[in-house]
Amino acid sequence: MACELECDDILDNSNSDDDVVNISVPENLVRYRYSSSQVLSLLMRDLDHSDDINIDLPEADEMSDIDIDNLDQDVDDIASDDESEHESVNSSDTEIYSVHEDDDHNDDFYLSRDSKTKFFKTQRRHIRGRLSAHNITRVAPGPRNCQPPNTELDSFFLYFSDKMLDVVLKYTNLHGKLLADTEKKQFTAVTRDEMLAFIGLLLYAGLTRAYREPIESLFYGPNSRAIYRATMTDKRFKEIMHFLRFDDKSTRADRVVTDKAAAISELFDMFVENCKKYYMPSEATIDEQLVGFRGHCPFRVYMASKPDKYGLKVWILADAQTFVCCNAQLYRGKTGQHPEVRQGPRVVHDLCSYLYDSGVNVTCDNFFPDLQLAEELKQKKLTLVATVRAGRKDVPKEFMPARRREVLTSVCGFTETGVTMVSYVPKRNRAVVLMSTLHSSVTYDPSNKMKPNIIQHYNSTKSGVDVLDKMVKEYTCKRGTRRWTVIVFYNIIDLAAYNAFVTWLSFYPAWKTPVKGKKPRREFLMELAQSLIKPAVYTRLQKPHMQLSVRQSAEMCGIVMDQPKIEGPSKAKARRRCFLCHRTDDKKVSTACDKCEKSVCSIHSVTLCDDCYYLKDTSDVNTTDLV
Repeated sequence: MACELECDDILDNSNSDDDVVNISVPENLVRYRYSSSQVLSLLMRDLDHSDDINIDLPEADEMSDIDIDNLDQDVDDIASDDESEHESVNSSDTEIYSVHEDDDHNDDFYLSRDSKTKFFKTQRRHIRGRLSAHNITRVAPGPRNCQPPNTELDSFFLYFSDKMLDVVLKYTNLHGKLLADTEKKQFTAVTRDEMLAFIGLLLYAGLTRAYREPIESLFYGPNSRAIYRATMTDKRFKEIMHFLRFDDKSTRADRVVTDKAAAISELFDMFVENCKKYYMPSEATIDEQLVGFRGHCPFRVYMASKPDKYGLKVWILADAQTFVCCNAQLYRGKTGQHPEVRQGPRVVHDLCSYLYDSGVNVTCDNFFPDLQLAEELKQKKLTLVATVRAGRKDVPKEFMPARRREVLTSVCGFTETGVTMVSYVPKRNRAVVLMSTLHSSVTYDPSNKMKPNIIQHYNSTKSGVDVLDKMVKEYTCKRGTRRWTVIVFYNIIDLAAYNAFVTWLSFYPAWKTPVKGKKPRREFLMELAQSLIKPAVYTRLQKPHMQLSVRQSAEMCGIVMDQPKIEGPSKAKARRRCFLCHRTDDKKVSTACDKCEKSVCSIHSVTLCDDCYYLKDTSDVNTTDLV
């Protein structure tokens, strides 16, 4: 529709009656519902002085927001406005055109749902042939800061160090003595060899899948094994387990205020430092491990997706290729009255802080990342590949699941900060969203359902922690207990044993080849457990009057030690009555039993020669099936 208006009074200095200007009103001005006065002010700002103006307006159905009948009055109102009012209209006019210009380029990018980030459909940066600085690995992966271990025990001590053993011994003996003084009983301090033997027996129990069997059945009975009887008594094993402590209970109340896991923090932190010191991951995977536990704990969690359901949650950074535990953090529950904001990014920064400037790639699931985390890690010379929850505000709506999207198709976007995001449709009404700072371009594999390269890389590195958890549970040493600190201690032993195994393989690759059907890890754990147990067995066999069954058990396990021969039965200090004869007989003798050291007469005793006493004929027993 065309409209011709006489505007003689718009400008006071109009001199020509013949000046007529044809003006077309842009459709965007009508669409944004501006008043007629604002429209005319916009059209008149750059015109020469004219008396007659012809304005070509859009069609009638598009002019519903402009009051044509009152247009003359609006023109008079504009002419009477002062200069400041004209400047105000001009500033609003600039805002109108900026919105219109953005609309012209909407086809070039996707806008996040919070309208803060643009994901361009094509790469905005020029890709050169050389790698970016954050994609260059600067540290060699594998064991570091250590010499090749000579024995399996040396490899284990890299992660479960002597300092950790001293901490366990210190607080275990402290608690045992305090408890014995309270109950007015005698307490025998736990020695270093006994504690190592205790750990070795725990590893044996896991190796033979006996971690759920009662302690009595391990030492005695048809299913018992000689290695337990040769190492210590079942009573001593229970005492060590009962007295086991990892901190000073008298000062725990002050430390629990700031640290809910104060009862185990010192030992756990020392283990984590050893993991970070002696192993460098090639690619890092971050995920949670649930250590099964149903007893009382202030930060016990429930996770329906885990087999154990209830337990203690541990954040773990593991190597994506060898599954070694490189860093860990024990979840201590909610701090304060409000839930933690951006907990996932905080955990990633805590676990990756020692990897800054190393160029290592980090893979994690959709609990941890957001767009800000990817940009922060890139500044620290680390790359990130992670899944993203489609409902996040920093994900464009075009990347979310929709019925209109075709199956096996992808949508990708690139930010100006170097983050690549891709959305893949594996099935109808489903979408998988991933972000990556490792990949600067997206390629597709026709032979694998047109999956983008980002998804394929994520699938190859996402299972580091899950495989570690599976490997640990295969030969776990965890026993039933109602103390959560002991459960964490068992988990430390399991992780340290697996890390020691991988470290051993790194220096001695020949262990990777199975020999006669034997599994390398099982053989490693067998050698490690025997190395932990032997010092305690040798110390026990040095006692001259050790029980015959103990010597038998040690020899059945292949542990033989030359002992000084004892000539004849031992002599009692004084003549005493035989404890097996009736009191009325009053038979007093000077001989005693070698085992219980009670006085016994010749009728109730048996004389053995040296060969029978030391059971030389049992040295040929095959020990591989008995331990």
